[in-house]
Amino acid sequence: MGNTLSGSLETSGGGVLRIAAASAGLLTVLETIVLYSFVRADPLVLGLCVGLFNATLALVVGRLSVAQVGFARGRRALPSLPEPLPVLRDGLNRETAWETVEMLARLEGVRAAAVANRHEVLALGGPDARDSAVQAAVEEVVTAARSQVRPQRRAGPAGVAVGFPLAHRQEALGALALVLVPEAGSVEEVSRSAELFARFLAMQLELAYMDQQARLAAEAELRALRAQINPHFFFNTLNTIVSYLRDEPETARRLLLRLADLFRMNMELQDQIIPFADEFQYIRDYLFIEQARFRDRLRVVYDIDPQVLKVGVPALSVQPLVENAVRHGIAPKNGPGTVEIRARLDLLTLRVHVVVRDDGVGMPPDRVTDLLRPRANGERRPGRRGVGLANVTERLRRLYGDGYSLRIETAPGRGTTVHLRLPMR
Repeated sequence: MGNTLSGSLETSGGGVLRIAAASAGLLTVLETIVLYSFVRADPLVLGLCVGLFNATLALVVGRLSVAQVGFARGRRALPSLPEPLPVLRDGLNRETAWETVEMLARLEGVRAAAVANRHEVLALGGPDARDSAVQAAVEEVVTAARSQVRPQRRAGPAGVAVGFPLAHRQEALGALALVLVPEAGSVEEVSRSAELFARFLAMQLELAYMDQQARLAAEAELRALRAQINPHFFFNTLNTIVSYLRDEPETARRLLLRLADLFRMNMELQDQIIPFADEFQYIRDYLFIEQARFRDRLRVVYDIDPQVLKVGVPALSVQPLVENAVRHGIAPKNGPGTVEIRARLDLLTLRVHVVVRDDGVGMPPDRVTDLLRPRANGERRPGRRGVGLANVTERLRRLYGDGYSLRIETAPGRGTTVHLRLPMR
C-alpha cells in the first residue's frame, strides 16, 4: 500500500508542478508586455528578471501543493484517532493513562493497548488484555522501549507487539505499547498512528515538565520575596512605635496592629495570584507605617478604580514598586515628597494598568536596564536600587510571558514613574 501511495503521490505531484510551470511561463509573457510599456527597459533583460521571479514562485507554490496533497492522502491512509485527545499537562497518571488506552484500543486490529510510566504499567486494556501471552508481549516491549529509548517491535504468539518510548531529552518517562492482530492488513498503518500518538504524548509530558519547573521557580521567587522584609524596616518601625508610646499611645497601638497585619499576610501568602484588594491592603499597611516614620515628609495619594479590587494580580507584584518609591525616591530627598498609586481596569483590552509615581530623587535612565536585569545566583550589586524588582520582573515573565509590560520613566531630580500592565484574571 505504501508503494501505491508513493506512486500516486509522485504522479499527482508531477502534474501539479507541470501546471505551476506552465502558469509561470504564461504569466511571464503577460507581465513582460505590461511592464515594458511602463519601464521601457531592454525586453530581454526584463523578461529574464520576470521569468526568474515567476519560476521561483511557481516552484515554491508547486512544492507546497505537492506537500498538501501528500499530507491529505497520508491522513486518509492512516486510521483516525478518536477525540478528544488526552491532555497530560499534569503529568502521566492512571487517569490519563486509561483515557489513552481506551482510545487506542478502539483502533482496528488492536488486541490490547498499554501505557506505562518509569516503573510500572499504569493501564492495560483492550479486547484481549487479560490474555497472558498479550500481557507478556506488552511487558517485553514496554521494558525494551523504556531502557533503549527507541521504538520496539516483536512478533510472537500474541501477535505483533510494538512499543514506543515517551521520552524527554533522551530520558524515558514511560512507554506506549500495542499488541496487533498479525493477520490484519492495517498493521503498518496502526503502528505509524501509534508512533505519532506517542510523540504527541511525549510532547505533552515535556510541556508538563516545563510547566512544573516554571511553577516551582515562580514559587521559589515568591518565597524569596516573602523572606525579603527588610530588617531595617522592621527595626525602624519598632523605633517609630517607641517614639509614639509616650505622647500618642493610640498611634503606637495602630502601628503595632498594622505591623502585625503585614507579618500575618506575609506568612499566610501562598497563592501566586491574589485579588488586587489583598495586594492593596498590604500596600496600605506598609505605607501607614512609613508615613508614621517620615511624618510630614511623606504624602500618599491613592487613586484606585473599585473595579480593579476583584481582579487577580500576582502576589507582591505592586508592593515592591511602592517600597522602592519610598526607600529610593522619597527617603534620600531633601524635603517632603509624594507617592501616588493609581490603578485602572481597561475593559477594552482586558488589562489592569497600575502606576506608581514618586517625586523623589530619580535616577539616570541608563540604570533602568540594570535595575530590571535578573541577578545570577549569589550576585550582589553595590548601590543597586530596587527591592526585588528583578525578582518581580522574572515572576511576571514566567506567569504571563509577553502578555505583561513594565516600563520605568525616570531622570535625576525628576522622580520615577513605573507603569505596570497585566492581563486581567
